[in-house]
Order: sequence, then structure tokens, then C-alpha cells
Amino acid sequence: MSILDVLVGVGMTTSWPKVDHAGPPRSLPVLLDGCVVGSLSSGEADKVVAHLRRLKVSAASVIPDDLEVGYVPLSLGGTYPGLYLFTSPSRFIRPVRNISIPSSDGKDIEHIGPFEQVFMEIKCPDGGNGGRSTTFPATHEELMPTAMLSVVANLTPWSDHNQSPRNMYQCQMAKQTMAFSLQALHSRADQKLYHLQTPQTPIVRTKTYTKYGLDDYPSGTNAIVAVLAYTGYDMEDAMILNKSAVERGMCRGQIYQTETIDLCEGKSNQGQRIFKREHSDKAISSFVDSDGLPYVGQVIHGNEPYCSTINQVTNSKRVYNHKGSEMAIVDYVAVDTKNKQHLQK
Repeated sequence: MSILDVLVGVGMTTSWPKVDHAGPPRSLPVLLDGCVVGSLSSGEADKVVAHLRRLKVSAASVIPDDLEVGYVPLSLGGTYPGLYLFTSPSRFIRPVRNISIPSSDGKDIEHIGPFEQVFMEIKCPDGGNGGRSTTFPATHEELMPTAMLSVVANLTPWSDHNQSPRNMYQCQMAKQTMAFSLQALHSRADQKLYHLQTPQTPIVRTKTYTKYGLDDYPSGTNAIVAVLAYTGYDMEDAMILNKSAVERGMCRGQIYQTETIDLCEGKSNQGQRIFKREHSDKAISSFVDSDGLPYVGQVIHGNEPYCSTINQVTNSKRVYNHKGSEMAIVDYVAVDTKNKQHLQK
């Protein structure tokens, strides 16, 4: 027994080649993984969808529990109506509670996809009906009140005590913060990367913070905030930082920037230039090693050398200087070992 057998058993008319079938509004097409498999009467569509959802949560059914039942009802100027079923792998699904199925042992959990949830009536388990009319009663319920929020929104503690737009602002600011975004810095070659030097775990947190293990990737530093109103420093949209706290490293970050030198650029230079420093060149010996590469941990100021190459044909040398006025520190040097004789990148 298959999904097609179940659909035929509940009233679907099988699609035959070169046979015309009635379309909306009298009947709706039924598609399984993008292929038209039949048609269904418009008046029976709601009953068929409810029957498929009951079979989804049943353990002894041939219907897979991750089947996406995308029922698009008839509408004026909306999405083309029909029953769209999806069983392909690697689809986004999430659990909700099917309250139309009486169950006391937790067998009412149904996994739904992003396509079908747009046309479903899902209520929040906060005691209210969300302004829903009696014409369209809720058939499903979220597992928890915070399930309607995104992952970033769930990281905000006491969001129900904030003004609603402020919660949305925080969702954007949480993604813009200079955080501890990764652990494998020595294996990355990002053009520019911001990294918080002294991250801290938050004093208060939500369940989502612990669930996703965000202590391994902290996104900020705890701070004591003093509000001095009326006679104090009551500047709008500004703040005054404690000088000693800043000197101790509060909110201090680093910018990791990757400088790539490819000696194979250009057909005329291929195989001619190599990384090397002349032994007689004492002016840059304190900045560049004999292999032409900088010392790890070397402090480089503006317009100071950090790399040297020599042309094997013309015996001319080229020194690469640090651009910009800010100080830089060489954290690590990575080489491309495709060329076994001489390094080219």
C-alpha cells in the first residue's frame, strides 16, 4: 500500500494520459512531489486533508510522518488551488500539536513544512484565540508560546516586558554585534572578520540560549548601566563609558584581515618570482624573515614591510608594505603547497 492507494481510497480520481479532467473550482489537482497524480472534488478536499493528517501521526500508517500536506483552498486572485504533497528529503519541518485529534499520550505531534503552514490555522497556547473568528477554528497549536518567534528573537530575555518594535530592533542588532563568531580562526581566510576579545556568558538567558549551546559563541559582554535622569548626563541616544573599564579591555575587539599574495598572477610572471629576502638587505631583516615571509607575532605599523619577493630572471626584488595608518600584528602565515619547489601563494 502506498500514498497513491490511500488517495484513491479517499476519493481521488487517477490522472490518465491524454484525458481531460475538470479543473477549479469543481475539482482540484493533486500533485505528489511535483507530478500530477490525479484530481479531487473541491467539496471533499477538507475531509481528505484531515484524513491524511490523522494518518501522519499514526504509527501504523504507510503515510510518512514528514509528509507535507500543502492544501491551497479556492480564493480570488490567490495561489493556484490544489493539494500539493511533498515527500522529498532535506525539507524544513517543525513540530506542532494537532488538536483536532484527541490524544493523551503525546501522539498528536505533527511535523509541518513552510508551504502548508501558510494555509493552516495554528493558535498560540497562551489562553487566547489570537482574534480568530469562529468560521475558521484552529486545527493546530504551537508546542510553546515562544515557538512563533525566530531563534534570534528567542534569545531576548523578558521579551514580553519590552515594547514590540524594540524586540524586532534587537533581532537585527544581535546579528550585527561584534561577537565570538567562530572557533577555527587559523583555518579561515575571510577577507575581514570581527572578533570580540573578552566575551562573557550572559547573567540571564532563555532556554533557547542553552539549547543551541551559544556559550561556545558568546555575543557580548555584561555591563552595569546607570541611568542619570534630569540633572545627570541625560543625553539622547548616547552613553558615557567608564574610562578605567575601557582601559581594562571592556568591549574591546580585533579585526582579522587576510592579505593574499599570489605570485602566479599574470602569465609573464609565472614561475619567475619567489618569496625570498636578500641576506644583504639589513633594512627589512627585522620585519621579514629570510624566506620572504613575516615573523609570526610581528608588530607592523603603517608603511612598514611585511613581505619580500625576488624575480629569478631579472634578480629584482619587491617589498610589500603595510597599507594604512593603523598598527597590525601578524597572527599566522598560511602557505599554498601546490608548488613543491617554491612557494607561490
